[in-house]
Amino acid sequence: LNLVKKEDFGYRSIRDIKVSDAQKWIMKLHEDGKGYSTLTSVRGVVKPAFQMAYNEDVIRRNPFDFKLVDVVSNDSQKRIAMTEEQQTLWMDFIREDKTYCKYYDEFVVLLGTGMRVSEFCGLTKADLDFTGRKIRVDHQLVRERGGKYYVEKTKTECGCRYIPMTDEVYRSLQNILSRRKRVKTETIIDGYSGFLLLDKNDSPKVALHIENEMRWAMKKYQKLHPDKPLPHITPHVFRHTFCTNMANAGMDIKTLQYVMGHSDVGVTLNVYTHASYDRAAEQMAKIIDFNYQFFLIDGEPVDDEITFELAGYELRTKRCRKIRNMCLYEVQNFQELYENQDVCDEIMEAILKLRGQQTEEPVVEKKKNN
Repeated sequence: LNLVKKEDFGYRSIRDIKVSDAQKWIMKLHEDGKGYSTLTSVRGVVKPAFQMAYNEDVIRRNPFDFKLVDVVSNDSQKRIAMTEEQQTLWMDFIREDKTYCKYYDEFVVLLGTGMRVSEFCGLTKADLDFTGRKIRVDHQLVRERGGKYYVEKTKTECGCRYIPMTDEVYRSLQNILSRRKRVKTETIIDGYSGFLLLDKNDSPKVALHIENEMRWAMKKYQKLHPDKPLPHITPHVFRHTFCTNMANAGMDIKTLQYVMGHSDVGVTLNVYTHASYDRAAEQMAKIIDFNYQFFLIDGEPVDDEITFELAGYELRTKRCRKIRNMCLYEVQNFQELYENQDVCDEIMEAILKLRGQQTEEPVVEKKKNN
């Protein structure tokens, strides 16, 4: 709305605005440097307003009833999650840099909780339960362009939640508290006080502070490490990375939706579309490794250690645990066999042949170790 007020377009009578006028205004904003995502937000505000006028027969047609992509090109960058290697590179750089190491703990908390940056800035000392190791998230801190602070509810009703503290997040929150400047008078905003993060003027930090910290640190990183490029890093990239990490670790969708504070599980589900080839290859390798490395044997075990003869090779195994009426044995000389691809192929072929002959898991010929 502030943007609309600054434009001549915002002072025109709605009765006089045609579709071509609306499209020309959108194109002007784009030429002025407004990104596609910003234009999407602007259109998302004005279109419903004109729709109300249409519903009341004030206008004959909603002038913003068009596809944005038909007017301006979608130049928004696809949101990506950082890989494990990129996370390590970035966090190691922040921790070791003399200038930006003071922000390391802030970044740890953001990357380790997936909080929205405005939720993080809104945290007060009362929101931290170090005994129960959890963080209460039920509000966010915002500062208007004029400098006025206010606290509002989380982005969605589902945003009210408790986030567990990992050991690393626990330590970083303790570090932030221990370094927090003691102020004579705590700032009170809409009944909240004791804000965790303070700027150099002892006022609560807001999203812009942390966005600038990341931007300045990124400029220095790029200057020092041109041979190790990183994606554009923002607080929301941290949030998306956390969500992806939890999905890759196997957290179920509904739990992840709760932790992220998503109102629609569809938003959470979108994270699962970011699985990379490396991740897929890793998961497939684990499945195949299981075929090589483990055997299920019917009935009670004869010995803790059994040697199988399969495809002319000895597989020395050791009992791991019992699964229902079968026992799981792990191949002890797996690495030795695995290093020879031909051996692996022959063993795998023999396993598949056995499985094709039997409805149950294969019980291969065994002999006791001497």
